[in-house]
Amino acid sequence: QTANWTSHCGDWNPPPVISLWRPFFIEEFHNDALFYCRTNGKGNVTWVLPDSELSESERMQVDPEVLWTGDLLLKNVTWDDLGHYTCRYDDSESITTFFYPAKPKDV
Repeated sequence: QTANWTSHCGDWNPPPVISLWRPFFIEEFHNDALFYCRTNGKGNVTWVLPDSELSESERMQVDPEVLWTGDLLLKNVTWDDLGHYTCRYDDSESITTFFYPAKPKDV
C-alpha cells in the first residue's frame, strides 16, 4: 500500500521565512547598493535602522511596486550610510545586514 502525501502537502503552509540575505557587504562610494530580503511568501517587509524605520526618499527605495522582492535599494552610497540595516518580515522574522561603504581604489 502506498501513502498519498499530496493531499497532506496541499494543506501545509510553511511559516514565513527570509530565504536570501547578506550578513554584511561592501559597496564603493557613489554606487548603488542592493540589500537583499527575499522571502518565501507575499508578506509585509519593513526595513529599519537601529534608531528608526527607514523612509523612502530619492536615495532609498523600498516600495513593492519598484522592488517586488522586498529588497532595499540605496542609491549613491556615501560614508553616512555605514551601519546595520534590518529587514523585518511580517513581524515574525528579521535579519540584519552590516553595510560598509568603501572608498574606490585610485586608478
